[in-house]
Amino acid sequence: MLGLKGIKHEITIRYTPQQNGVLERAQRSIVSKVRCMLRDAACSKRMWAEAANTAVYLLNRSPHKAVKGRLPEQVFCGKANKRLDFSNLRVFGCKAEVKIPSQYLKKLDDR
Repeated sequence: MLGLKGIKHEITIRYTPQQNGVLERAQRSIVSKVRCMLRDAACSKRMWAEAANTAVYLLNRSPHKAVKGRLPEQVFCGKANKRLDFSNLRVFGCKAEVKIPSQYLKKLDDR
């Protein structure tokens, strides 16, 4: 049965990842990207969730043969002819500063 967004629900037997090769390959790709990003940025493993979110974000904005070389983000959101904005991309693990509101700072805290 095909859903409204073109998603097909398929049932597999428990504990048999061999039956879901597409998902296993996608998961392996994401984990591989996470491992590379954490190592390249010299981040601790506790940042794995941020790296995984970034990996999936980048995969959704990369051409894929399943959607005939188009970007999955464009196809899923119905923006097939609209160019996506990539100005928000940064190097994973780049240095950033956090602005702490003055009402939370004490006299000798860094400003």
